[in-house]
Amino acid sequence: MAELSNKEIARVKVKWNALKPDIFLILIAIAFPIISFIVDLKNNQSDWFFRSGAITAMIGIVLAYRSLKKHNQKNITKVDQKEAIASTIPQIKVDGWTLVLSIIGTLIWSYGDKFFQIFVK
Repeated sequence: MAELSNKEIARVKVKWNALKPDIFLILIAIAFPIISFIVDLKNNQSDWFFRSGAITAMIGIVLAYRSLKKHNQKNITKVDQKEAIASTIPQIKVDGWTLVLSIIGTLIWSYGDKFFQIFVK
């Protein structure tokens, strides 16, 4: 079996404060379907909930683009290093939420009206 190296992973130091815009977008992406579901439940219709999935998916796309841009800038500015710089732990968590939001947003967008009809009946 190959031995794991004891080399420390090179990471740029980024605090949660620097990710405030991303966290704000995540909160909007979560709130939009919840609010839309409540509005549709009050009106006994499924007009807004499934459409809110598109907003959630688009926010996921924006967050993914922002993350990719950060990764590229980080690695381009450190060209002299022999190894790529790993993402920070906060950025990894934001990237995970981005993936989850994109999947959930797509599911709501495509099947939200069906889910709503099952839930209301």
